[in-house]
Amino acid sequence: NDKDEEVSDSLVGAITNIEPIPIEDYAEDKWSYADLSQLEHKITNEVFKEGNNFYIGTDKESIMRLSSDFEPIWEDKNSYGYKVSFAIDEDHIYEPILGSDSTTDDVLKALNKESGEVQYAIDLGDYAEMSEILLDEEAIYLVLGKISDPEELTFADIASLHKFDKSNGKELWAIDFDGTRLGGGRSHPYDLTQSEGLIYLVEEDSQKLVARSKEDGSEVWSEEFGESDEAIRLAQTFTSGDSVYVIYNNYVFYAFDPETGEKEAEYQYNGEVSGAMVPFPVFYEDTVFWQNVYDNQHYLKAVQPKSEEELWTLDMDGHFLVDYLMVDDT
Repeated sequence: NDKDEEVSDSLVGAITNIEPIPIEDYAEDKWSYADLSQLEHKITNEVFKEGNNFYIGTDKESIMRLSSDFEPIWEDKNSYGYKVSFAIDEDHIYEPILGSDSTTDDVLKALNKESGEVQYAIDLGDYAEMSEILLDEEAIYLVLGKISDPEELTFADIASLHKFDKSNGKELWAIDFDGTRLGGGRSHPYDLTQSEGLIYLVEEDSQKLVARSKEDGSEVWSEEFGESDEAIRLAQTFTSGDSVYVIYNNYVFYAFDPETGEKEAEYQYNGEVSGAMVPFPVFYEDTVFWQNVYDNQHYLKAVQPKSEEELWTLDMDGHFLVDYLMVDDT
């Protein structure tokens, strides 16, 4: 149907008997509850669980390691709080400390997970903005932004992609590129995606999807899209299964071969994914789940763009999804 029309009578594989389950009625073996009142902290960032330990970001501008019974083991405080999420691997917690263009002691700290001690710190003092942290087995990748004229500009207008050695924080290479601007001249909050040898990001106001080499940052392939209503939604890339995906603002999923950039799919979906308040889709192998919004009608839909097959549609019965994710094939 046209996106402005009612769609409740034309759903494919519709599920209409959804019933929210209150947490207190959910099976106890499926969830954990932590009373952090004794810590006088609230969780304001990621939560990671490894073995019997929890790692949390707090409203006290700190990272904490908690035991299995949620007792504090260590806490690392910083002076600025978070603009992006912290990250974790087998050895370290990576803690971003970024103030503004006026601060000069900004760093990305690598903390020992067992002790909380700082192993090294990457100097970010020359930068005003940073991306989410991307890790692979050997390196850390960041997009960093500078403000060329702090007296005239509010957001970063100079962008660069950096690779750092994960063992010691040493910079291995850095390349400048034309960053993507969002509405109102805002800079782009980059969330990079990757394959074994490439990094994927959206560059330039012309909305160019670019695959860059992890070896030296050089461009391997690219695909230009367009500006304004023909732009990639929030300039975000996704990797899933054996493909790289972007979502066009005119309601199209595009899939590309990650190594060559060959277009694998161009799927026009029935509905829209509007605005920043609608969460990004969840990708699982070749299937995409997203919230389809028609005024006060909300649906969770599952499609496979490569085969152009719509698997099912779930009527949310007036509920709006704030966030959702895939856990254990569910």
